[in-house]
Amino acid sequence: MVRLTLWCTTALKANASTLNIRIAIISHVSAYPVVILPVNELVKLFHEYKIPVIVDGAHCIGNINVNIEKMSNVDYYFTNTHKWLFSSKSSGLLYIRHDHQQLYVPASAVVDQAMTDDFESRFIWTGTRDRTSFCAILTALDYRESLGGEERIMSYNRALARYGGHYLSRLWDTQVLAPDSMQSAMTNIQVPTNNFTACQTVAGQLYNTYNTMVSGASNISPTFGNIACYYRLSAQIYQDKSDWQTLGALIVQLLKALNAYAPGPKALQLKAVSACLLWMCRSGVQTLWNDRTRLNEELSHVSNLIQTVQNELNQIKRSIGQKDTYLPDTASNQTTLEQQFLSIKQIVAGIEFVSYDGIFDLENKKWHGLMRARLNLHGDGNAGRTHMLLFVVVMRGAFWIHFD
Repeated sequence: MVRLTLWCTTALKANASTLNIRIAIISHVSAYPVVILPVNELVKLFHEYKIPVIVDGAHCIGNINVNIEKMSNVDYYFTNTHKWLFSSKSSGLLYIRHDHQQLYVPASAVVDQAMTDDFESRFIWTGTRDRTSFCAILTALDYRESLGGEERIMSYNRALARYGGHYLSRLWDTQVLAPDSMQSAMTNIQVPTNNFTACQTVAGQLYNTYNTMVSGASNISPTFGNIACYYRLSAQIYQDKSDWQTLGALIVQLLKALNAYAPGPKALQLKAVSACLLWMCRSGVQTLWNDRTRLNEELSHVSNLIQTVQNELNQIKRSIGQKDTYLPDTASNQTTLEQQFLSIKQIVAGIEFVSYDGIFDLENKKWHGLMRARLNLHGDGNAGRTHMLLFVVVMRGAFWIHFD
């Protein structure tokens, strides 16, 4: 645990300024591998960096002692009551620290209940949802009390799990994954085979044929190179030592039937636990690092967009400047054009007073004669009233006729 906390501290100090962690989610009792994590130390650690913490205690209540008041002022804690507390499914407990409570209402809350300032009252009535599972928690607690109470039940299960883990590890010449100090009523035991498929097959046979569930056939590499298969086994008050002995012999029998029985070599326990826990934290930090990388890429994309917009704005400014420079020249050209247009208008107007004088002759020879026509135009200063005088002469030989 010291190594785990030290590693997390080092990782947070190295990346606190860049990771931008919004919230930390940690397990109290992890499912794979099955170990009790040092939540008090981890909550303190994250709080030092102003990071709120959610503790997932799904496998906790009824399995280990849970004291939220001593959990370093944890922000959020939830646990299921149907796993180890003997209550029915779809029931659980949610803790939200007092200074966060005003932010939350149940998703299916009735409006008038959701508006109350009393945090617990908001969750009392959630419409038409069946509340039987919630009410069953009290009955489960009464039943557990009749068996001797919480401490007696948890102590029995924890002791039986430790016995079973050590018994099977000796029988199979393998190893329990975690030390006793990190175990609850569940334990991970190395299976006497290096055939992961056979490990899964035996788990299926136990469930379908013998009504026995070994949760998971975990393929864990505790030394980052030595592959080992583990079963997660749970102790409960309806079991005794003979059940674990029967299970151990049956697993050997089933593995031999598959030609997959291979006891040992033992995986180093402490190294396995350290590696698995470090792997868990490393995976979490890697996820955060991936998120940081993604956010940086998005930020870079936004920066590029901003630069593009800035370039377009600069281009618009340059266009406006060019327009301001062009407009004076345009005004000057417009003045010149107006003057030229006015001059043309004056010329056109003067055409009305031009005098046209001239003579146009037309000759047409036909047959043996000559016909000549003469048109005289006499202008009088007004082209609209020009006088026309037409002379036609037909000549034949030495004779000529004049028509006026």
